[in-house]
Amino acid sequence: MSVSSTLNRAVPPEEPHTLNRGDLQMEEQKYDATYKFGKTVVNIVAPKNQTKEEIDRILKEYHMAGRAIVKEMQEKAALNSGSN
Repeated sequence: MSVSSTLNRAVPPEEPHTLNRGDLQMEEQKYDATYKFGKTVVNIVAPKNQTKEEIDRILKEYHMAGRAIVKEMQEKAALNSGSN
């Protein structure tokens, strides 16, 4: 195999193919909230040092995304009920 063909690979053969996602660090992290749903535990880690304006902007974006999802579901339901 030539040198030029190995440079064009998406995954270099000599480097590890996995990345540390920080899972080991999460064990040491303190959680802002912990919820249990049946056998599932959800730990919440909130970003630090955010202004009220940043938090309000993020919440607005979540609400807009949620409304878009609900609207899309309603439109699909209307199309499906109209085709019966």
